[in-house]
Amino acid sequence: MSTGPEVKSALQTRTPPATRDFIALQSLLLRAQVDDPTLEAGRHSAFRVDGSEETRFTRYNTAAGPDSTEALFTAWTTDRSMLFESAVWTSMASHPVATRESVIHVLRLPP
Repeated sequence: MSTGPEVKSALQTRTPPATRDFIALQSLLLRAQVDDPTLEAGRHSAFRVDGSEETRFTRYNTAAGPDSTEALFTAWTTDRSMLFESAVWTSMASHPVATRESVIHVLRLPP
């Protein structure tokens, strides 16, 4: 596992026929894998839209901890295609973060 962001899911929307309203939900289900309870390994996640980081989450565990779910809900109006990405990384390369689920839903609302 990298100590820099690794994209776990990405979705490129199609260009709509005209300006439309959209909603999106991005979610990640993560599990820290720490064998040494004396180490504080951080698991990090970020959600990006068109390369811009919308939000970032950091969780620290001192043992193989419970799953954590991170999510972002966004709404916007646009007439262009958009790229959504969900990424994860760890603060210690020797203590990876397992991505159990990475989902992106984008809905175009009726005109």
